[in-house]
Amino acid sequence: MRFISEKKLIIGLRNGQYESYRLLFEEYYPSFVAFVTKLLKDSSAAEDIVQEAFTKIYINRARLDENKSLNNYIYVIVKRLVLNHIRDKRPVFFSELPAADLLQLGASSDPNGKIDANQLSRIVLEAVEKMPEQRREAFTLSRIKHYSNKEIAELMGLSVRTVEHHIGLALADIRKTLANL
Repeated sequence: MRFISEKKLIIGLRNGQYESYRLLFEEYYPSFVAFVTKLLKDSSAAEDIVQEAFTKIYINRARLDENKSLNNYIYVIVKRLVLNHIRDKRPVFFSELPAADLLQLGASSDPNGKIDANQLSRIVLEAVEKMPEQRREAFTLSRIKHYSNKEIAELMGLSVRTVEHHIGLALADIRKTLANL
């Protein structure tokens, strides 16, 4: 904030002052659009998501707490919207996952080759849907959307090591499901 403290800005927002909202937008919008564009690699979707976040802030401005970080508040809203966007764009079946990866996952459980790629895709999808939310998100971002572990860590607000752990657990869950066939 160049000319106004964050605390005064929040008080102005709560009071419905247009100037406070304009300052908020000018200060935070560009950096959040850049952040989301980097994550999604889609500037149009990034702009939509950040605009939706600012709309939510305006609608819920009465709830703003001047003793809390505005940047963190915006980050949490944007993060949830990005995760929802990714979830909503997730393929119904793992058609984007290369068949070789599916077959590699299923090779140990079906040595006779009786399971075709479609069946395997359905089984993997069911296994992924049963995973805890963070594990499922980390796996989907890694193996379906091809994000790096560092990008996933930034997006989910986790350490890279935790992301690696979630992906490893997800793969173990899938292998366990396939082993029980």
